[in-house]
Amino acid sequence: GNEDDGSSQSIGKFAIDEGKYSDTSGGDFSGDPGGSPVICTQLFSMGIMSANLYQGEGEHAKNIPNVIRRGYHFWAVPFVRGMRKNQLLFKLGKTLGLSWAQYAAHKANPDKFAPNYFGTVINAIGTPICAAIGLFVGETDWESLWIDYEKGNGLCLDQ
Repeated sequence: GNEDDGSSQSIGKFAIDEGKYSDTSGGDFSGDPGGSPVICTQLFSMGIMSANLYQGEGEHAKNIPNVIRRGYHFWAVPFVRGMRKNQLLFKLGKTLGLSWAQYAAHKANPDKFAPNYFGTVINAIGTPICAAIGLFVGETDWESLWIDYEKGNGLCLDQ
């Protein structure tokens, strides 16, 4: 809920509340925390990705199978840490993240979001790679990214 019962943790422009992301007005974004899109969440928290696109991307992301999600988190969590410290990684993550988010939002709601063909290519290449990785790895601690972010550890200040 939005009431302060101790289950909510504020993180930048959004909060983790009972496993759901919400903006300060209480609108839910990615739903199931297992579907956490870490690159998109980083971009959203920096104000680079709109709440509308983040919400649309989250609608698609929450339906991604766990094996793909595990593979994605395995490489994306350290990648986001790198994005916060390295301009080249930041620019790469921004380009890939915004393109994939547009693709995913379109998949979830084609009447509301335009297709993104680069995002389609990213998905076609990235999904089997993430699935293959996910077969061999366990869960990655993606929540630590937002605790680190709140503390100001390793932020990429020059966008």
